[in-house]
Amino acid sequence: MNSTTMLSTAAPEIEFLALLWTSVVAARTELFLFCAAVAAYAVLFGNAAPKKVRSAKAKHSHNRDEYGTDRPRGYSSRHHVHNVDKAGLPELEETFTTAFECGDYRQAMRSWAAMKKFSQSPSVALWQVVECLQRTGKDARFIVGELQAFSRKYPGECAIATINEIIDTLCRRLDSELAMHLLRALPALRLSPDTRTYEMILSMLFTTRAFAEVSSLVAEMEAAKIPLSVRSLVVIIKTSIRESNFHAAVAHFRTLKRAWAKATSTPSAAPRQIVSQLVDFACKDHQLANLLPLLDDVPLSDEAVGIMLAACARQKNAELACKVESLARCQRFEFSDIHYSALVKANAGNATKVASLLEEAAARAEPSGELATAVLGACAALGASGAALAVRVDELCRTKQPQLVSAFIRYYTDHSQFDRACDVFQRARDAEQPGYR
Repeated sequence: MNSTTMLSTAAPEIEFLALLWTSVVAARTELFLFCAAVAAYAVLFGNAAPKKVRSAKAKHSHNRDEYGTDRPRGYSSRHHVHNVDKAGLPELEETFTTAFECGDYRQAMRSWAAMKKFSQSPSVALWQVVECLQRTGKDARFIVGELQAFSRKYPGECAIATINEIIDTLCRRLDSELAMHLLRALPALRLSPDTRTYEMILSMLFTTRAFAEVSSLVAEMEAAKIPLSVRSLVVIIKTSIRESNFHAAVAHFRTLKRAWAKATSTPSAAPRQIVSQLVDFACKDHQLANLLPLLDDVPLSDEAVGIMLAACARQKNAELACKVESLARCQRFEFSDIHYSALVKANAGNATKVASLLEEAAARAEPSGELATAVLGACAALGASGAALAVRVDELCRTKQPQLVSAFIRYYTDHSQFDRACDVFQRARDAEQPGYR
């Protein structure tokens, strides 16, 4: 009874073990290869990889200072003075410069602290000191306080030119917080900002899109009667354009023209980019007629003339287009077919003017497809009086692209000149142009 019970209880275990052994025997080859691969990997790579990782980490951490800044290869503690309390001022200055260039800002600040104990002013760049203070986590209030303390101890060494060097580095890094804090602290340093100071800060504020602060600084400069430089005026005009203030932009543009007149006897020094931007803004704001009188002695770029003529063409304003044309011709501007096309569109109701423009363009080169299409549009607007003009442009355009051929055929068919439409089609086929074989 007992033996039978024991056999019945152990039967499932025996079956499981037999099944497990059968599986192991069936996969014996795969298991053997797996164990062999693990053993080979342990023998070949088990000890080498950790040493390399540890060596790389140690080397990487050795080339970093406590602020996580990478130091140049070959830099070590021998490049600076170990005992700064006993070192002379020249040694400390050299140590500060070397440490700054190598990114060891902690050692640079140690040298700076030791240099301040001397009665003689240290000959190091203050902008480097400010950068070291920033790299070591000092805030704007602390940095301004440090400069104030330096100014009190060495009154003759902290001039506005020195402060401008600091502001220049801050503006290049777009550090508007510290730059503005330093600007507001100038009275405490017994200094007044000059044109260069405002010029750098205005450029930085425009780059960071702080347009409201730009306007505030401009009002501050006007109240203090500080003259605006050409660069500052360009920034102010761009700001006025961004704020859609046409009258302010024009007012500052007048000032900019006077600054150009003082700077040079020729108008070629005028930055054409700002003129193009102002012209584009005036066209979008429908203020081109008010801007044109200010452009008499300003050199116009191809882009500016194109923008103005395109605006005249969109508005179908022949009178305004004539003024733009006269302004460009006074400057001996060379029109392209793009400009002629815009002039034709603006003067679409004047057959004589369109014919004159066409002949002038044809005297330079064969009219382009764009110009020919514009003339055909003017002919369509003129009605029967434009038929002769259409024939003339057909004669001048010896080489016709498929789009232009289609425009001629459409014009002739719309005006019931079917013979001419067939003639254009036949000539296109005879020339074996693509699309007409």
